[in-house]
Amino acid sequence: MKAELKLQLEKIVALVNDAADADPEMDLEYCIPEVETTSDACSVNGNPYILLTYTANETQPTKKVSLGKAALQCTEKDLAQHVILSMEAFKDESDAFTMG
Repeated sequence: MKAELKLQLEKIVALVNDAADADPEMDLEYCIPEVETTSDACSVNGNPYILLTYTANETQPTKKVSLGKAALQCTEKDLAQHVILSMEAFKDESDAFTMG
């Protein structure tokens, strides 16, 4: 992995972690080889991603947020904001589905 890409991904992880610390209902698993890998199912050959798990919901649904080439064209701050907004939307969708 190129040093510039690695640095970008490290910044994204730090920004997302800061935001996620304020949300105890969301667990994050990272699959970003050479940067942050907390997922047992992580493949080093695929695109990096963050797996969101909404723990406040009985079924604990998950959603994968890809950090592929197109996403990495954004700034670190913009991409971290995208992940944070994805977390909020995912919670809303899960709650709406559960509440019917």
